[in-house]
Amino acid sequence: MSDWMKWAVGGLALALASGANAAIVTFNLNANGIKEVNASGVPNGDPDGTGVGTLTLDDGTGGTTGSATFNVTFANVDFPIGGYHIHKGPPTSSGPIFLDFAALKSAESMRNGNVLSGTVTGLDSTKIDTILASPTDYYMNFHNTPFPAGFVRDQLPEPSCLAVLGLGGLLLGRRRGA
Repeated sequence: MSDWMKWAVGGLALALASGANAAIVTFNLNANGIKEVNASGVPNGDPDGTGVGTLTLDDGTGGTTGSATFNVTFANVDFPIGGYHIHKGPPTSSGPIFLDFAALKSAESMRNGNVLSGTVTGLDSTKIDTILASPTDYYMNFHNTPFPAGFVRDQLPEPSCLAVLGLGGLLLGRRRGA
């Protein structure tokens, strides 16, 4: 059995044994200004701006117990960061805000230099579950004054194989606990 398979089986067993009630998924972000597009699909973000790191979504236990943890390093962008949120929309167009973070915690309160690192709590668990059910239908973006529509963006990727196994185990644990 390969090492990754041992980890997957171990994680699945741990999820089942714990009767976990939360789904936690980490997405790798590789945001840039070229991916930030208007409604017609024309790039309109910071042409040399980037944001690389992770976004971890945790749906909590219901209601507003969800959270989002950021660890993103920016390059070639202007600060301060204004809005930051998840939109519903395909890679080729813009879409409406689906999950806003700035209303609960300013990005600047989590920024140290060019790194955004911290956790936003009090998020809607149902919205996080909706995103986790079909992440590629959503994108993450960050805004600043020179680029009010967004300076960098990245479509959320499908979770990795291990994350899918873990999510499956968590859902199975929920069902057995019901």
